[in-house]
Amino acid sequence: MKMTREGEEAYRYTGEEAPESAELIDKIRRLSPEAQSVLYALLIEEGEDTPSKREGVGAREVQEACAACSLDDAPTQKRLIEAGVSELERRGFIDVRDERLYLKTQVEHTRTFERAVESSKYVVRR
Repeated sequence: MKMTREGEEAYRYTGEEAPESAELIDKIRRLSPEAQSVLYALLIEEGEDTPSKREGVGAREVQEACAACSLDDAPTQKRLIEAGVSELERRGFIDVRDERLYLKTQVEHTRTFERAVESSKYVVRR
């Protein structure tokens, strides 16, 4: 079953979701395994709570932080990261500028993101 554009819009992160809400958790859990793994790596690497202080994360840093993206097979790594980044950007979780990834996460949402992804069956931990 393929999601329609309308259905996809319903699961787009806006930043206006209530922290810890079922709506926010559902949006995170509906991400593909690739997107969840990349999101988890971004949460680990980003480090800044204040969006304006974020310096962005490169693909190399995502690869190092993401156990699922750190496979020995380089073409597979690249596909996993590209698929995850593409979905996260399409769903409104990140901005991509100058080959750097920037989380759009609101400060009060960061912990919800982490808990939702950590409890997912998709995330591979090191």
